[in-house]
Amino acid sequence: MFVLEHAEAVLRAEEEAPPPTNNGRHTGLVSLRELAAHDQAKARRRRAADRAYRIRSGYPTEIRLGAKEAGLDPYGELMPTALGNMLLRAERVSGDRYGLDMMHVYPRIYPFIAPRLERVVSQQLSLIAATASLSVSLTATTLATLPLVVRLDAWSLIPFAAAVLSVLAYRGAVAAAGYHATLLSAVFDVHRFDLIKAFHYPVPSKAKELTILNQTISEFLAQDYARLDEELGNRDMKHEVESEDVLQRADRDGPAQA
Repeated sequence: MFVLEHAEAVLRAEEEAPPPTNNGRHTGLVSLRELAAHDQAKARRRRAADRAYRIRSGYPTEIRLGAKEAGLDPYGELMPTALGNMLLRAERVSGDRYGLDMMHVYPRIYPFIAPRLERVVSQQLSLIAATASLSVSLTATTLATLPLVVRLDAWSLIPFAAAVLSVLAYRGAVAAAGYHATLLSAVFDVHRFDLIKAFHYPVPSKAKELTILNQTISEFLAQDYARLDEELGNRDMKHEVESEDVLQRADRDGPAQA
């Protein structure tokens, strides 16, 4: 939260910064030294803002519909680790923008994901798991070989080498989780209407109505003992005559498991 507020404050300071003057006099003429100093200060503020936004991009942001009315923190939840924050951000930026709860909706649209996209998502998850596991293993190696430090010879470097590799592996896992967020966003960008169609509801023509309906369906799916008529009301459905059911269509289009 403080990082984002700092970035916004830096940008406001840049916008409100006075123009360069000639030794404090607004004569319309500015020396090259003062012009250079003004440009350097502006570049420093811009770098500080970019750095703050880059750090903030590793944390989730609360954008769900009705979050403000519910009193949720607008800066989002925080996890205890950088990897956890990046994975939670992936959930937030993928489905929340369309009113879809990623954890409850993704298993429902999984059979209809394009095979190439599903394959890339699975590979990215495997990469995250591999690099995170490698980081844990190297951390354990560091702790196990820590007594070698007292030897004061070449063997003493093993714990330090393992620690450095552990940090690099963890940073790789965080970077992979960042790209995973992009892939999940692509999945929901393509399939944001599929859940409504699966319920045989007409797709709303307005973005606000689409988001509200998606969120209502997501809340219904999140409840174990909810009834459709109680949660979604007496909405009109549109049943189109089809020659094949949804599973046959998924098999025809190419199952995600293939």
